[in-house]
Amino acid sequence: LNYRENRGNPMLNTNQLELSFYLQNDLKLSSRFTLMYGARYDSQTNIHDRNNLDPRVGMAYSPGGATVIRGGVGFFHQRVPLNIIEAQRRLDGERQFEIVVDQPSFPNPFQAGTVHPRSRRITYPDLATPYNFIALASAERTFFGNLVFSAAYDFEREVGRLRYRNLNAPLDLTSSAPRSCRAAQSPETCVRPEPSLGNILNLESTGLERAHNFRLSFRQRFSIFNVTSNYAMAVAYGDSIPN
Repeated sequence: LNYRENRGNPMLNTNQLELSFYLQNDLKLSSRFTLMYGARYDSQTNIHDRNNLDPRVGMAYSPGGATVIRGGVGFFHQRVPLNIIEAQRRLDGERQFEIVVDQPSFPNPFQAGTVHPRSRRITYPDLATPYNFIALASAERTFFGNLVFSAAYDFEREVGRLRYRNLNAPLDLTSSAPRSCRAAQSPETCVRPEPSLGNILNLESTGLERAHNFRLSFRQRFSIFNVTSNYAMAVAYGDSIPN
């Protein structure tokens, strides 16, 4: 159990300009095969990363009048949200800072418990915008003129996922190789690299995530209504969640 309090001046004025440019072309190579390709460029202020050109290519092929096969691959850059930019500037340790009290008392949390030094946030100088690589494939087949089955699979990998890393996390000095620990659980063996400072949360783009998605569906058309059924399975692995 802990109590957290932000102190300082929360007033902040932040502007962010976001720009995007996109080019796309569809090339019909035959009556059954269409190739689609393009590229997108994204840019924003408040971050130095400008290498955000994303090529993409897709296709649609119909081996017969009742079957359509689609596929594509591409890169997709994200943006660093304005609320994260503002939080980094607001909680920099000078404008605002955070105080954490473990095992606080009530109603005054500062009468008992352990008061940790003020915490602050910093930003990695080479912070980059995260981007996703996505590959997908699907097949659709129509039976009896009004019964449609489809199956689709897509793979997604996110690189440079935003996450916070505590540069002043307490370390367990009793182990042969110092490892992270919680000072509240064992204060006698958990020591911060800089004991006079609190948490130093570094915003960095070093996280990874990958996901697999599989979908099945069918749709039956009747004279005045449709009947639809869907099945979806998703599996995702990641090592970071911004907070």
